[in-house]
Amino acid sequence: MIVKDDSLAFVILGDWNRLYCTPNWLAQNVFENERIEISITNIFEDNEIHLRCNDLIINPSQSKIVFKPTTISESSKEYLCNCINRFIRNSFSPSIKAYGINTDYEDNASILSRIVDNMEDNKRLISSGCEIKQTVIEKTVTLYEKIYNIKSSLKEDTCLIHINNHVTGPFSNNELNDEFLQIDIDDINNYLEMCWKLLKSLGYEKEDYDDFSE
Repeated sequence: MIVKDDSLAFVILGDWNRLYCTPNWLAQNVFENERIEISITNIFEDNEIHLRCNDLIINPSQSKIVFKPTTISESSKEYLCNCINRFIRNSFSPSIKAYGINTDYEDNASILSRIVDNMEDNKRLISSGCEIKQTVIEKTVTLYEKIYNIKSSLKEDTCLIHINNHVTGPFSNNELNDEFLQIDIDDINNYLEMCWKLLKSLGYEKEDYDDFSE
């Protein structure tokens, strides 16, 4: 049974001028609010900026922009889409290379642990005196002509499942171009629905969930 399913991140890959990563520019042109929270963390000697307004956090960099809503309500998803589209519309990049939507789920390890326990290589390792600290299983699948990457990791008694829908471009952020990228709430909701279809097909449960069928 999935015990945690409250994460969502939208990632855009491109090549932007550093101006579009600055707090002032993002506050004015994306959040449309001068009152934002700013924090900086140091990861592998590179400063990572976290900008927050309402229920949305943005982590900007020259090659990747990450949008993370702090809740998965309809209002937060609507605000997420508005901010994504304002960033694409107001920034300039020669091209947007790709975008991805990511979610993380936590299970009580009941399903994956059974799979891991029956893996022959794990049995041989254990019989040789090894203690397995972590097992990771990765799959790439196509569902309704979209590609999903599924990564399940088992560490002690916790199973984490990461699902990613990666869409390659290039896309233009010019409104006059037919390939102009725009995201709406239906895109987010459809992605979340497909994630639950994938989880159900793997054996996980969700209350009042429809059968997985064509």
